[in-house]
Amino acid sequence: MKTTWKKFHITLKIGILLLIFGSLPFLIVMVLDSLGLVTSGNFALGTGPLIVLTRYPAFILIVLGIILTWRKANRAT
Repeated sequence: MKTTWKKFHITLKIGILLLIFGSLPFLIVMVLDSLGLVTSGNFALGTGPLIVLTRYPAFILIVLGIILTWRKANRAT
């Protein structure tokens, strides 16, 4: 029996990891900005280059990965 993570298509796995690790620096800066330790400017609004370059491709990969995982599951039955 396969684990749940192994059942997912590789595209879905990459999209999820890209979303998590791409958003992590954004979340760290948001917390530091709310504590008053740094001034983040536009980065705190979600318009920084890192969040834009990782969020949209991650969403596209997640949608494609869901479709491919669904097709793979239906083909196996």
